[in-house]
Amino acid sequence: MASKELISFIKKNLLKSNATPFMVFSKKELKENYLDFKSKLTKIIPNNEICYSVKTNDFQNALQVLASTGSGFEIASLKELVLLPKTPALVLFNGIAKKEAELIQAIQKNVVIIIDNESELNKLISLKKRGFKPRLGLRLNYENTKFGFSVQQAQQALKKLKQENILVELLHCHPKMISKELDYELYLKFVKNALRDLKYDFKLLDLGGSFPSDSSKWTAFFKLIKKVLNEELKEKKLVLEPGRSLINNSFYLVCKVQVIKELHNQKYLVLDAGINLLQKITLSDYKFIPLTESAKQESDFNLVGPMLFASDFLGKIKAKLAEHDFILIENLGAYSLGLAWSISYHKPKVITI
Repeated sequence: MASKELISFIKKNLLKSNATPFMVFSKKELKENYLDFKSKLTKIIPNNEICYSVKTNDFQNALQVLASTGSGFEIASLKELVLLPKTPALVLFNGIAKKEAELIQAIQKNVVIIIDNESELNKLISLKKRGFKPRLGLRLNYENTKFGFSVQQAQQALKKLKQENILVELLHCHPKMISKELDYELYLKFVKNALRDLKYDFKLLDLGGSFPSDSSKWTAFFKLIKKVLNEELKEKKLVLEPGRSLINNSFYLVCKVQVIKELHNQKYLVLDAGINLLQKITLSDYKFIPLTESAKQESDFNLVGPMLFASDFLGKIKAKLAEHDFILIENLGAYSLGLAWSISYHKPKVITI
């Protein structure tokens, strides 16, 4: 929930001088989120590394905040690699369609390349024979997604790499969106069994991300990791790739009520931002907070945006809102900026505070 101090700052310093809609990025909240995540994890599993998932939000100021706190990064393309601050910690290169030119640049920047498939494996063996020295990880497939190797394929890949005298320092796996501790425990047991079957001395164990945005739930998941993988982690460093859980509540959207209309006995409140900025694909828990309330009576409103799509429905609100009032929308740090449309409207500017 946005603090009273932040709401007061926006009302006093930003509303009159900036055209809506605009985003607000809080460096303080992102830094606090990272330090909280790191602290809670370290209390349970001291030997760890955090690699922020850049695809979640690649806003430059956010990446600089994370780098300054000591975060590593997980990237999915060279575009993301170029965006990183000059002296990042550990950098992981994920993805399923890496080109040879991308692999060469990643090797030159000492990035750990996570091999996803046989084609990439062969490219990297070829590069090794040409004098390149790649740092490598290997991705395991979980729950029949399109990513990584099966355990049996991973065994063959490791054997092939060993024959070429190429070491693999990291094993990577990623769950689907975490919703229940039981589901996560099943995922961890899969990883445990895979480590047993692979019989390989990985130095880093990367369990991916998908942690909840709610920081009060983090410790329970970290305890599960220790419970299931305690023996395995005695000789390995744990790597996690949080994205949404760090960035989501550090971004806000300020918009304005443009129109209030009644139709079929319902009141509609039309904002100057809609699904062009608040897409449902982000799976975000958007919260709508009135910054100003000019109406005398409280009313129930359907919140909609300005887009010429029937699906441009944002939610419902009960408030004393009138035309030209302002609304603050929370929890849009994850994906909203990257996925924002430029259809009909420009993408909003981002103000860093």
